[in-house]
Amino acid sequence: MPNQKVALNQRQRQQIKLSPQQELKIKILQLSNLQLIDKIQEEMLQNPVLEENDTATLQLPIVDPPTVKEYNKQEEINWEEFFESSRNSMMHEPATTEIKPLYDNIPTQQPTLREYLLQQLRMIPISNKEYEIGELIIDNINEDGYFHYSVDKIANEVKVSRAEVEKVLGKIQEFEPTGVGARDLKECLLIQVKDLGLEDSLTPLIENHLFAIQDKKYEQIAAQMNISIERVKELVEVIIKLLEPKPARLYENFQAPQVIPEIIISNTKEEGLKLEVNDEWIPSLRVNPYYQRLLKEKNLSATENEYIQKKMNAAVFFLKCIEDRKKTLRHVAKVIFDTQKEFLQEGILKLVPMKLEDIAKEVNLHLSTVSRAIANKFVKTPHGVHPLKFFFKTGMQTKEGGAISITTVKEKIKEIVAQENKQSPLSDNKIAVLLHQQGINIATRTVAKYRDELHIPSSFSRKESVISHKT
Repeated sequence: MPNQKVALNQRQRQQIKLSPQQELKIKILQLSNLQLIDKIQEEMLQNPVLEENDTATLQLPIVDPPTVKEYNKQEEINWEEFFESSRNSMMHEPATTEIKPLYDNIPTQQPTLREYLLQQLRMIPISNKEYEIGELIIDNINEDGYFHYSVDKIANEVKVSRAEVEKVLGKIQEFEPTGVGARDLKECLLIQVKDLGLEDSLTPLIENHLFAIQDKKYEQIAAQMNISIERVKELVEVIIKLLEPKPARLYENFQAPQVIPEIIISNTKEEGLKLEVNDEWIPSLRVNPYYQRLLKEKNLSATENEYIQKKMNAAVFFLKCIEDRKKTLRHVAKVIFDTQKEFLQEGILKLVPMKLEDIAKEVNLHLSTVSRAIANKFVKTPHGVHPLKFFFKTGMQTKEGGAISITTVKEKIKEIVAQENKQSPLSDNKIAVLLHQQGINIATRTVAKYRDELHIPSSFSRKESVISHKT
């Protein structure tokens, strides 16, 4: 009988463990202005040390930063409320949250959830058939952001395979707000986890133990995942703090919201191009001086002193997160629009192709940080209000060796078709030749693809349309 040896192998696994401070910083960075206003109101209700500052200048008292130990003394998570929120989403209950319009000078109203999703659908390269599938999917997304129809039914209606519908649904699930288009709570949370880059830490927990989390069976989860109960509680805290069970919460009241752009870029003869972070609507906060005096007087019991110190530390860190968000947003926006100067001066035909990776490298920030910084953010430019994600487009090469945005190429195709002789519409080949004359290297089949994505009929159909219109 051969000798049997027992081998011990040591494997090192890298796990993402976020401190409560990191979680808060990430959360605040990816909030839109509207969401940040709500978060500030929520924080002021929870922390009596925070108050609005009438002098409009942030006054940060010098105190020790909060420790992980202090933050871990947080109140117990109300899982019943969290999961009830999700159940309500799946039951399609009417919305109750009212968001009042805050900014009247922006001409572009925030779209309804359906309109916003359709805008994003038009911006991705898909065929006419895929667009039809996408419209049906979006028409069946409820006001909380969940897809509540059947993939098979859509496949039958459009006469395509289930796989084709799943493919388009997957694209829509990459849209904002993050988690939209999910079919249930588990899928909704997993989409958000992927977007945050926390799959390794959170996916196994959400995938296999969601109902056990709801029932607070932390010992059972710890045993099955072979981790400590403390680690389970840490992961659960990340879920409740960073993930949203109703991905379309801001769109609950379709009549009220407007876009409050985070960035405003103006172009005047006197100042030229000027970039501003639009924080006019963000309440200016400070630490209430009364509590600072209480600490200095030292007439408090140990328990009172610990409570106030904890709230002071939390308030200071919250203010720092808001300021860091502003600095990061300004830094990222400046690099984006240094690249897009020609767009700002001349319009969409001068849009430059740009990758998120390039901006991250330029600002010396992690890719995920830049992604969060532009998430849910809008910019008001001399050429309209756009989501920041609008400016991240791939491109194609020009004859001179440069690059041109695909959005710009599509605009040129639209322009050429609009100016063509309606009696003799241009073929895709002729459009390609005209684009070549403008220095754009493009194949005829690519023109056909972009024309299809723009929902422009073929030259034959355009000619037929003119003839039938005459008759």
